[in-house]
Amino acid sequence: MSSDDIVVVLGPDGSQQNTTVAEIDASNNSSFSQTINAAAQMGALFIMLVVVLVMTPKARFKLPPTIISILALGFQLAHMIFLTVYFVSGWNTFDTQVLGDLSGVARVDYNISVAGTLLGLPVTILVELALIVQAYSMIRLWPKTYRAIAGVVSFAIVLATIVMDFYFVIVQVRFILWNIPNQDWLSNTYYILLTASIAWFCFLFIIRLVIHMWEKRTILPSINGLNAMDALVITNGVLMVIPSKFLSVFLSL
Repeated sequence: MSSDDIVVVLGPDGSQQNTTVAEIDASNNSSFSQTINAAAQMGALFIMLVVVLVMTPKARFKLPPTIISILALGFQLAHMIFLTVYFVSGWNTFDTQVLGDLSGVARVDYNISVAGTLLGLPVTILVELALIVQAYSMIRLWPKTYRAIAGVVSFAIVLATIVMDFYFVIVQVRFILWNIPNQDWLSNTYYILLTASIAWFCFLFIIRLVIHMWEKRTILPSINGLNAMDALVITNGVLMVIPSKFLSVFLSL
């Protein structure tokens, strides 16, 4: 049997539906790849959460950046657990994927999908909050005018991203529970805003790194080593190269 051969599938009510071997293979491959992706992220998040809890000094557990990081890792770990369970639930059976028959989807499967979807909102809020906290530590020494402009733009981008994510979550939950059609433009707008927020804070960190290099006239530490602000500027500037790389890949799609 070749991949282009037509397969006639009988539904539970006796209705017939045509599909191809290639479509069935594509559906299975998509499920396998997404399961591997979710499981890999879940393992990485668990390890990172353990490292943060074990390696962070007790005094730093009271600081906002540490609290935000732990909460973000915890919520995202739970989110990925629910996402992984999705692929072994009634949502991912042949009848559901090919025939569109939802009779095999149990109530617990609906609850898991809704819970996983809702967890995406606090993750977005915590990530944006973490970016704001880090950005504030970088720009708080800027002149008042520049600091105000950066603050207003940052607040506007973050607020727009969170509001859009809130609306996106509502639409997804409606689709899960009542099969109300989703809107492609909504998900695309949310991902564009999320990418824009990362790009904006990346821009702030890189600008601060460039200013730091201009003031020091070098990228190397002085003979006395790095002070706290030097380390903060350099590490944040370098680390933001990673999301900027993902940003360039996203925009090229």
